Amino acid sequence: MDSSGVGGEIPSTFANLQNMLIMWAFDCPLTGKIPNFIGNWTKLIALSLRNALIVGNIPSNIGEYLMLKTLDLSFKHLTGQITSALFSIDALTNL
Repeated sequence: MDSSGVGGEIPSTFANLQNMLIMWAFDCPLTGKIPNFIGNWTKLIALSLRNALIVGNIPSNIGEYLMLKTLDLSFKHLTGQITSALFSIDALTNL
Protein backbone atom coordinates (compact mmCIF):
# COMPACT_ATOMS: atom_id res chain seq x y z
CA MET A 1 0.00 0.00 0.00
CA ASP A 2 3.00 2.30 0.20
CA SER A 3 2.48 5.61 -1.61
CA SER A 4 -0.70 4.21 -3.19
CA GLY A 5 -2.87 7.09 -2.09
CA VAL A 6 -5.17 4.75 -0.15
CA GLY A 7 -6.46 6.76 2.76
CA GLY A 8 -8.84 6.81 5.68
CA GLU A 9 -8.96 4.38 8.57
CA ILE A 10 -7.60 0.86 8.22
CA PRO A 11 -10.72 -1.01 7.03
CA SER A 12 -12.31 -3.35 9.56
CA THR A 13 -12.41 -6.02 6.83
CA PHE A 14 -8.63 -6.25 7.25
CA ALA A 15 -9.40 -8.10 10.51
CA ASN A 16 -10.05 -11.16 8.34
CA LEU A 17 -6.50 -11.16 6.93
CA GLN A 18 -5.24 -13.71 9.43
CA ASN A 19 -2.50 -15.00 7.12
CA MET A 20 -1.03 -11.57 6.41
CA LEU A 21 2.76 -11.64 6.62
CA ILE A 22 3.63 -8.05 5.69
CA MET A 23 1.72 -4.81 6.17
CA TRP A 24 3.78 -2.19 4.42
CA ALA A 25 1.76 1.04 4.36
CA PHE A 26 4.11 3.97 4.55
CA ASP A 27 3.53 7.40 3.03
CA CYS A 28 -0.20 6.63 2.83
CA PRO A 29 -2.81 9.01 4.21
CA LEU A 30 -4.13 6.39 6.64
CA THR A 31 -5.85 7.97 9.62
CA GLY A 32 -7.28 6.97 12.97
CA LYS A 33 -5.87 4.64 15.58
CA ILE A 34 -4.03 1.38 15.12
CA PRO A 35 -7.01 -0.97 15.38
CA ASN A 36 -7.08 -3.72 17.99
CA PHE A 37 -7.94 -6.26 15.31
CA ILE A 38 -4.34 -6.27 14.17
CA GLY A 39 -4.01 -8.79 16.97
CA ASN A 40 -5.54 -11.22 14.46
CA TRP A 41 -2.43 -10.90 12.30
CA THR A 42 -0.38 -13.33 14.37
CA LYS A 43 1.78 -14.42 11.41
CA LEU A 44 2.97 -10.88 10.74
CA ILE A 45 6.71 -10.54 10.17
CA ALA A 46 6.78 -6.86 9.11
CA LEU A 47 4.58 -3.90 10.01
CA SER A 48 5.33 -0.44 8.63
CA LEU A 49 2.98 2.49 9.05
CA ARG A 50 5.71 5.08 8.51
CA ASN A 51 4.49 8.60 7.70
CA ALA A 52 0.83 7.60 7.97
CA LEU A 53 -1.49 9.86 9.95
CA ILE A 54 -2.05 7.26 12.66
CA VAL A 55 -2.70 8.53 16.21
CA GLY A 56 -3.16 7.04 19.66
CA ASN A 57 -1.35 4.27 21.51
CA ILE A 58 0.62 1.29 20.26
CA PRO A 59 -1.70 -1.65 21.03
CA SER A 60 -0.43 -3.79 23.89
CA ASN A 61 -1.31 -6.97 21.96
CA ILE A 62 1.55 -6.24 19.58
CA GLY A 63 3.66 -8.44 21.85
CA GLU A 64 1.71 -11.43 20.52
CA TYR A 65 3.49 -11.17 17.16
CA LEU A 66 6.15 -13.71 17.98
CA MET A 67 7.45 -13.76 14.39
CA LEU A 68 7.60 -9.96 13.96
CA LYS A 69 11.01 -8.94 12.65
CA THR A 70 10.39 -5.36 11.52
CA LEU A 71 8.26 -2.67 13.16
CA ASP A 72 8.35 0.84 11.71
CA LEU A 73 6.00 3.33 13.34
CA SER A 74 8.24 6.34 12.75
CA PHE A 75 6.98 9.84 12.07
CA LYS A 76 3.66 9.20 13.83
CA HIS A 77 1.47 11.10 16.20
CA LEU A 78 1.40 8.20 18.63
CA THR A 79 0.97 8.90 22.32
CA GLY A 80 1.47 7.03 25.54
CA GLN A 81 4.21 4.69 26.61
CA ILE A 82 5.93 2.12 24.47
CA THR A 83 4.39 -1.15 25.51
CA SER A 84 6.83 -3.45 27.32
CA ALA A 85 5.37 -6.29 25.23
CA LEU A 86 7.65 -5.18 22.39
CA PHE A 87 10.66 -6.28 24.39
CA SER A 88 9.40 -9.86 24.59
CA ILE A 89 9.48 -10.41 20.81
CA ASP A 90 12.67 -12.40 20.26
CA ALA A 91 12.48 -12.18 16.44
CA LEU A 92 12.28 -8.35 16.41
CA THR A 93 15.47 -7.03 14.82
CA ASN A 94 14.35 -3.71 13.27
CA LEU A 95 12.53 -1.19 15.40
